[in-house]
Amino acid sequence: MRLMTIWNFGNAAVADESARVASNAAALHGLTYPENMPVLHFLASDSVATIPDWLESHKNQLTGVNRHEIVELQGLHNLQWTQSTAMAKKITQFLQDSAPSRAQPAPPQVQ
Repeated sequence: MRLMTIWNFGNAAVADESARVASNAAALHGLTYPENMPVLHFLASDSVATIPDWLESHKNQLTGVNRHEIVELQGLHNLQWTQSTAMAKKITQFLQDSAPSRAQPAPPQVQ
């Protein structure tokens, strides 16, 4: 974890992303996902506990989405560093559950 933190310090891409947080958030305000796009959100328990309306804003993004799920995991914002195994399992399950049925179509009727 320490090495990943050190790598990010001074990284040009990370610095650019950090500089654009406010403008990117403003550009996304009010946007929602298309209704037929399956959406899986991972939220850090720390963010849910400390950022007002964090959970509610994510729920609002999913308004009208047919297949969606919000998963809260223990940890800080960068869950991919500490919860990758749990995330991978959940992603696999979500994709399997979202996949179209693989049932074979009925053969055409011959008359």
